[in-house]
Amino acid sequence: MRDIRLLTLYKQHYLDAYDQCMNCKITCLGYYDGLDLTKVEEQKSDKTFIKKEMASITELWYSTGKRVEQLLGGYSNQNIGLFRCIEDEESEKHAVTFWNLEKNLPFFSVAFLKLKKFNKYEEIGKKIEKIIQQEQDRKETCIALSYCTFDNSDLVILLKGNSISEIQNSLEKIDRIDEVVYLHSILGIEEFLKYCFAQKKIVDIWNGTICCINEAIHRAEFHLTTRLTEGSLSDIKTELDQCNCEWMISGYQNMKYSYVAGHSNINLVIRDTDVRSLLVFFLPGGFATHQNPVYEKGVYNIETSIFIKQEPLGPAGGRTLQIR
Repeated sequence: MRDIRLLTLYKQHYLDAYDQCMNCKITCLGYYDGLDLTKVEEQKSDKTFIKKEMASITELWYSTGKRVEQLLGGYSNQNIGLFRCIEDEESEKHAVTFWNLEKNLPFFSVAFLKLKKFNKYEEIGKKIEKIIQQEQDRKETCIALSYCTFDNSDLVILLKGNSISEIQNSLEKIDRIDEVVYLHSILGIEEFLKYCFAQKKIVDIWNGTICCINEAIHRAEFHLTTRLTEGSLSDIKTELDQCNCEWMISGYQNMKYSYVAGHSNINLVIRDTDVRSLLVFFLPGGFATHQNPVYEKGVYNIETSIFIKQEPLGPAGGRTLQIR
């Protein structure tokens, strides 16, 4: 059985203001602003396609064209085709379990892997799925599903979980597998954010699942590209103060900013905070979204990075630790 998915990554451009909402399903931290992951259905024959059965790449090309037709200039998108051929009952059951949890697990990640031997993608994909097994007796949950792609990756791993920390730990486990050369990942938040916005609070239970919103975050950074003036800094401070007044952000009183040279020019840092406070910034219209009112006042881009934990580098010749 074929399982074809279209992964669409969104990036908004450097406009003065954003009155066009992307309406994407998953909000992203980092470089991308959002993503959608949709199942590619078999297309019916029309004037363009007259074959009774189409190749996977043809169906994917058709779906990509539909996505591109939606572009109106407010943002760009990157479309990546994902493929999975299910040949045994165990793999099919695992895939069904993964997608049935779509409406229950609030956090999502996609990892793009470079392998030492690219033709081993199926074997390594199954190995990773077993390593990142869902543990029913634990509060923290994470489940993985592997796909292949024609894009510039040997293997793509999708992860869903109720804990950002657990997803981060799972990514680190994958990164340490001998067959993996390197890993690039994107972290996102499902429609859980829209539910929290409607409830006017960051909830700890979503569709019957416990959400680990009280987990500690060592540091969160917001990288801003601005027209640097005293007025723009004042507008940023006012917006953050209002956000804190409404949501009581953990660690806000110790938030600092720095002028930096490079892709962005203002860096905001908040330390010793938590997941609940982080999510506040990503609510519809929140500070880390492009619908933030400061975009009309000299801010052109905001990107985010988070550091769950910090570890010592360790002695020379010892176990290599990633600094987070």
